[in-house]
Order: sequence, then C-alpha cells, then structure tokens
Amino acid sequence: MPIQLQHQCVSDLYWVTHSPSLFTSSLPNQVESFALPELPLDYFKNLDKNPKALLKHLENCSTRIGKYFEKLLLFIYQECHYEKIIFSQQVIKNKKPSANSTLFYKSPLINQSSTLKLPLNFTSPSIIKISKKMHNWLGPNCKDRLDLKFNQLIYQQSQLSKHPDSHNYLKQNQLNNIQPAVLVKGYLFTPLHLATSITTRTPEVINPESLQGWWTHLHHIPALLNADSTWILLNKPHWLAPPTRPDSSQLFTKTKLYQHCLDYFKKQQAPLLVCELNKNLQEQSRGFITPNTWPF
Repeated sequence: MPIQLQHQCVSDLYWVTHSPSLFTSSLPNQVESFALPELPLDYFKNLDKNPKALLKHLENCSTRIGKYFEKLLLFIYQECHYEKIIFSQQVIKNKKPSANSTLFYKSPLINQSSTLKLPLNFTSPSIIKISKKMHNWLGPNCKDRLDLKFNQLIYQQSQLSKHPDSHNYLKQNQLNNIQPAVLVKGYLFTPLHLATSITTRTPEVINPESLQGWWTHLHHIPALLNADSTWILLNKPHWLAPPTRPDSSQLFTKTKLYQHCLDYFKKQQAPLLVCELNKNLQEQSRGFITPNTWPF
C-alpha cells in the first residue's frame, strides 16, 4: 500500500479497497471471496485534496470498527453507483440484533446480486499464538475466537438469503440469484518474543499475504521494543490504515510509552494497539501491548 495520503479517513478508505483479504479465496460451503469495485489511485488523490463528501458521509459514525468499516464500504458503492440495500438480521424472526451487517447489492453492469458479510472484529482477530489451529487464535479482549467467527460467518451469516423469513424481503426488493460472498480484512498478531514464521504456522484458511502485526506483554516492552523508534497509540475506529500526519503531542519515546502503559494497566485491562514509526513518521510495524495477565 505505497500511496501517501494526508487525511486519515481517505487513507482508511484506500485501505478498505486495497488491503489483502484475511482469508484465502478457497472457502467452504460454496462461499466466494468478495471482490470490491476497483477505484484508480487518482480517485483517492483527488478525494484527499477535497474530502468534504467523505467527511460528511462519516458524520456521527460510530467508533466501533465494524460500523466504521461498513460506512466506508457504503461510500465506495455510492461512488460506483451501485444499487444497495442493507439487510439486517432483524428481518429474520427470533434473531437477536447483530453488530454485523449483510449487504445485498445489485451491480449496474452485470445485474447480479451478492451477499456481503462484514465481521465486527475484522482488524483484531487472533493474537495469542502462532498455530495452525483456529481455536488458538483469540481477539485482544479474549471474547472472540477465530474458529467460532469463521464458522459463524461461513455457515450462518453468509447464508441469510436462504432463510425462509428472508424470501419475501428478497422478492420485494427484486433480489434474485443470490451468491454468498464474504469480505474479511484485518491483521494477524503474533508474539513478538517468538521468531517463528507466521506463514508456516497459520490456519490453512488464512491468506499468506494477509497483514501482520505483533503482540507483547507489558513487562517485555523494555527488552523488545525498539528504543530508536517513535511510537503512537492507535485509537478506534482508526485501526485500519497507517496513521497520517500524527501530531507531535501524540508521539512517544519507548520510555514514555512504557510509563503510559504502566499507568494505563493499573486501571484498565483492554490491550492497547500501538504503531512504530520511522524517522519520517511512517508506520514500521504495529502491535498490541497487553497486561501481563493476558490472556484473561
């Protein structure tokens, strides 16, 4: 992702369209990997010069990553003149409201409809171990597990169009020939103190080109983090693209970052996502710093 942009929301939009998928294209249950509409680089450069339309679109957007990702995605469809309909799980009787969304869209070019699943924790799966077994990969708050997320996505959420309660809804909106497809993007975070190659120890469903990060316990900071680097905290919802134009007041040395984390973990348990910056304040790496008692 070589392009340099000035506005974080535009950079995040570029990340949505150009970052690699987390999963491979070979998925079970006749589910396809979803392909986003392609937008030229000049489009993002021009939007970066005048991002008013995107900023207006994102007004009052939730800081929850899944909702932010969804808003960015809908902006892309708006720009590509897709006919779009949001299909909520609430349409289906006896289903609890979901933080995830399924998008049925009709392409103006090929006149087809597809389903698209947007998982809530798409940027923060799996940071406990390097392992081929999906159940060994946890979300940072230990509430999510990669195998459970994957199975729910492939065998339940992507199949909503087949549910009896959805038939009338689809008919009313003239949505036919639904092909389940999923879009899952994010990072895999591996232990900083282990040198094992991520590509040889991840589950088979993981795309070998997926984005990578690291995680470390608080007490490892003095020994493992680079003292020559500059550090910045990444706050939700901006966990997607590299940070743009970081303010000097947001920057930490390793020593100051360590002290900040010591103070933070006296009151909080949620892992912190941090970004390592080079001398040009460009992202070098990113990772979660966790309390020493993690996983909970």
